[in-house]
Amino acid sequence: MTQDDATPPCSGARDGARRRSTVGERAHELHRGLGELLDAAGALCSDRAWSLEPAVLSETIQEVYALEARLAELRSALLTQAERCDLPTWDANVNLVAWLRDRVGLAPAEAKKHVALARGLETYPHVRDGLGQGTFPPASALVVVAAADTLPVDLVDQATRDRAVAHLVTEAEAYDTRTLARLGAHLEEVLDPEGADRRLAEQLELAEARAARQSFLHLAHDDEHQVTDGSFRIPLQHGVTP
Repeated sequence: MTQDDATPPCSGARDGARRRSTVGERAHELHRGLGELLDAAGALCSDRAWSLEPAVLSETIQEVYALEARLAELRSALLTQAERCDLPTWDANVNLVAWLRDRVGLAPAEAKKHVALARGLETYPHVRDGLGQGTFPPASALVVVAAADTLPVDLVDQATRDRAVAHLVTEAEAYDTRTLARLGAHLEEVLDPEGADRRLAEQLELAEARAARQSFLHLAHDDEHQVTDGSFRIPLQHGVTP
């Protein structure tokens, strides 16, 4: 019986956590497959990159990014399972971000991005499937997740939200991350134009009220030189000349 068969998930001693097990003896196909992939990657020599012709170089670079996207989807699934079974506590860490810092060496900000992506892919299967196909980078997946999270829950039903996410996933295959973020920012206007206009008007009204409260006029009189200096702040609508 192998160690994978004998040890329940997320239980056991921490002593061997940093040691790499023998790939050929791994019982779980995912555990074994990733080990084989790591071994295969180790056999690739980056020193030979200079010998790639432009057409081959182009395809090779794109395949590296596609592989990165697929691995990001797989990594997210593993991080989701790590949260489900409370791996950090088993491994003497307070949370998954701390575990990634301790075990992988990620800075907290980067670790939070990985955890956020994992949670987002669990919430939005369309994004998970698209990223798993390797057709757009993990950064684009985060943009789609963030855009979907901003949709008002009380105004957008689940079916509409799913269609919106599917639309953005398709757009992610055609546009860069920055353009995708702009499309995502206007997603609510497409789904609910009347509601978006109403909320924009409410936000503008609040901003104008805040500007009015922050208005001031400060004057300083100089009797000796017979001048007055001052500073002021007024709402934009009063300061802009038509």
